[in-house]
Amino acid sequence: MVTINRKEFLTGITLGGAMAGKAKTMPILENVKCTLKGDKLVMSSYDTETAVTKRIQVVSNESSDMSFCVSPKELTSILRSVNDEVVKFNVESNQMTIMHKKGQLVVPTCSAEEYPSPKMNNTALGCDIPSEQLYNWIKEASYFVGTDEIRAILCGVFLYMEQGEIGVAANDGRRMYCNKGKCAYEGDLISCVLTSKSVASVLQLINGTETTNVLIGDTNIVFKNEDSMVCSRIVEGRYPNYKSIIPQTHNSECEICKNEILDSVKRAIIASDGSSNLVKLHINNICMDVSASDLTLGKKANETCICSYSGEELTIGVQGMYLVECVNCIQSSNVIMQFIDATRPIVLKDTDCENKIVLVMPMRVE
Repeated sequence: MVTINRKEFLTGITLGGAMAGKAKTMPILENVKCTLKGDKLVMSSYDTETAVTKRIQVVSNESSDMSFCVSPKELTSILRSVNDEVVKFNVESNQMTIMHKKGQLVVPTCSAEEYPSPKMNNTALGCDIPSEQLYNWIKEASYFVGTDEIRAILCGVFLYMEQGEIGVAANDGRRMYCNKGKCAYEGDLISCVLTSKSVASVLQLINGTETTNVLIGDTNIVFKNEDSMVCSRIVEGRYPNYKSIIPQTHNSECEICKNEILDSVKRAIIASDGSSNLVKLHINNICMDVSASDLTLGKKANETCICSYSGEELTIGVQGMYLVECVNCIQSSNVIMQFIDATRPIVLKDTDCENKIVLVMPMRVE
């Protein structure tokens, strides 16, 4: 008989079972694998590409060590349906009995012997990274991940470490994000592309923790802390040299209030052509005019934002939602926007973080 905190059990199933049911080729992967050893219960799931593990402490354990597989959907439904602070469970004869104050429920289990696990790379290298920093970088980069499977290498977040530096990048061919900082790894370059579908599990694992150990191997990348782990297959191939597309010079620069440009562009999108979301920016030395129109439907929007601008007067087009997502990645109250001309990438920078660079390609203005 095992006694366990209901909320912690539910959290463990939610996080540890995140990959359950995502691989349709193996029925056993519909389940979460539970391993009881002493006063620790480890819950894990795997979809043949990403494995997630969550460990929790039980209140008491009167059973011997065991492993079993159970449906996370059924177990989650049961735990959410009762209000007890603690619940008890017992597993025998391919059945799991969950006991609460008003009764009990029984769900089927199956053997964990055939449950597969990823091949870990024993030569993986890395170091501990502050979790808050890593969380913000990966979350921001995830908005710029590509979706075209023909260019699979762009369908993930690029991460590297080299001689005391760590960096992330993402690029979908129309927008790009990159950021970098210091880390404890002093070795030669190690890098990988984290698959887009494992990003959510990584963010769940590191959110609210102090540090995360990141290890990069030849075939997978591992994120782990005291009681959780995500091991993900890395995307094969060489990531494009994203640094080469960042303009090294600019002809004009604008500094503008983040919230002001965000609100103006969001309103302009409402009046834009739904097929393109084209928004025009006209900038002079005192203001930025934000406009959009859909002549077919008779919609039109025009707003003026005060800004600080140096350079020649410029009119440039941009996909409105792309610009919103780029500006949202800026954490400072003001956004710096740099331009070469109406046909070259727009570079956005954070006034509080000089290493963060966001880039968006312009659109042709008729």
